[in-house]
Amino acid sequence: MNLLAGRIELKAVIFDLDGVILDSMPSHVAAWREVFGDAGLNLETGFFYRNEGMLDWPRLEAALGDNLDPDFGPEDFQRLLESQRRVYLDKYAGKVSVFESAEELLNRNADQGRSLALVTSSPRQVLSADIFSWLEGHFDLIVTGDMVRRTKPYPDPYLQALSGLGVEPESALAVENAPAGIESAQAAGICCLALTTTLSPSDLAAADMILRDHESLLTFLDGFPAPRRTGAD
Repeated sequence: MNLLAGRIELKAVIFDLDGVILDSMPSHVAAWREVFGDAGLNLETGFFYRNEGMLDWPRLEAALGDNLDPDFGPEDFQRLLESQRRVYLDKYAGKVSVFESAEELLNRNADQGRSLALVTSSPRQVLSADIFSWLEGHFDLIVTGDMVRRTKPYPDPYLQALSGLGVEPESALAVENAPAGIESAQAAGICCLALTTTLSPSDLAAADMILRDHESLLTFLDGFPAPRRTGAD
């Protein structure tokens, strides 16, 4: 893409939350496995990581196939979804922390004059007050899953972020860690970088570029010049 070729000014970086800013995916997956296990639905751990942000009834039905109880339907899955959120908040949310290098990454890009947005499929209710306050202090705009009609992998969250920041998709980069987020960003016309924090490079092959970790991302973004300022300082 032109931005990766250095031909277009980088004005904004839009980050996913879980697995990119917050080291939270092990906690989310633990809650999913507990709830699914209690319901007699046994799925390997990788299923939850690969379907981060897009775990719905059709995907569950396809994954289990003939192993799915014929009496278990979409309404039952919806109840599991609600139960997973309760279990996550009650037992696992307290184990979540910000990735060690995330704050430096955000501060340095803000210092260089880039707009920063956060785009997540998670609803506001699963974020503790302390975490949300920290996020508000580091991002110009936050788009949570309950703020859009369609969440990832649809483009709606990223389109809302672009509109809120007032930037064109060609001047932004997205940072994701899962297939749903990559698809969402690219559907909005945004070049997407993927971090291998939760999945292997082969799982993230659709991304425009794959980076090992936050330090690699920081080095990559440092290679872009600071955006040109318009108007009076």
